[in-house]
Amino acid sequence: MLFEIKRKVSEALPADFFPGIYNVINHLQMAEHYWQEAKGSIEEYLFTDAVLRANHAFEAALGEAYKLVCGKDPEDLTVKELYQYLDEQNIFKDKEAQTFHRYLEDWEIPAETDEQLFFSEQEAMLAILNVSAFFLILVEQIIEIASYEKAKSFLGWDRAERIHQEIERYGDKFFLDKVVALLRLFSADLFYIEERENAPAEYEMLGYLRGFLEVAAPEFSVEIEKRIEIGVAHTHLDMVITHNEEMILIETKRSNQIKGSIFDIDNAISQLSGYMTATGIKKSVLFYLPILGSTDLATREIDMEVDGVQQQIMVVYPQ
Repeated sequence: MLFEIKRKVSEALPADFFPGIYNVINHLQMAEHYWQEAKGSIEEYLFTDAVLRANHAFEAALGEAYKLVCGKDPEDLTVKELYQYLDEQNIFKDKEAQTFHRYLEDWEIPAETDEQLFFSEQEAMLAILNVSAFFLILVEQIIEIASYEKAKSFLGWDRAERIHQEIERYGDKFFLDKVVALLRLFSADLFYIEERENAPAEYEMLGYLRGFLEVAAPEFSVEIEKRIEIGVAHTHLDMVITHNEEMILIETKRSNQIKGSIFDIDNAISQLSGYMTATGIKKSVLFYLPILGSTDLATREIDMEVDGVQQQIMVVYPQ
């Protein structure tokens, strides 16, 4: 898992963006080192050292989470206060929150403890895995923010003004058409925003799209990862765009989920329709994310009636 964290950071984050991330990585590397050294040796105390290092990594990760929320270092906050603040702000996604609370319950060691600590190989391994899982999800959130900032800085005033003039012809009566036009323009700009060869991850794309829309269509309100209740369960919507009290739901899919030239979209349409029913939103876009180097997008309109309510879904996909 540490290899995956390092890969994501090296591919998607500038070295000066959240530099504290590297402190967390160093702590995790040392925790893994102690764990490896202790295996098969008589120096079993190193398993305890591994857990202590995992604690340092967890505390450093909390500091990065605080900066993610507040935009500043947690200068005078104790670790316990960080726990409480972040928990109260409810910033973590569900799985991230579960990992967060599990670590607090099972592995967090109070600094003031006087107890003699001993941890086994299995306990040390679980501590490292729990912190790594928590940090991996946090890194993805940080990458989304970095992508958002990159898209905003790339567009600039001149390009944003040209985009605004181009979509103005749709007017407020054709909100869905205007959103689809913006997705086309986003696809064209993405080739220049993102220069690396491999395709960005979905959370990166959401960051790019959010930044693009904020500059190109500042009159829109854009919300990502919006939580909704569906019966006794809940889920998160990729993106909701609001303008003049009208809402459009955007569900993103990676383009490699498209099988050949025939679009296997039945499950995606059913999923999106369920979200629309749960939220009362009547128009949405199923957006298959553009492929780098391919700027042309095609569209397909799907109209359906669900429980007496008309739903309109625009499928937007790379050609």
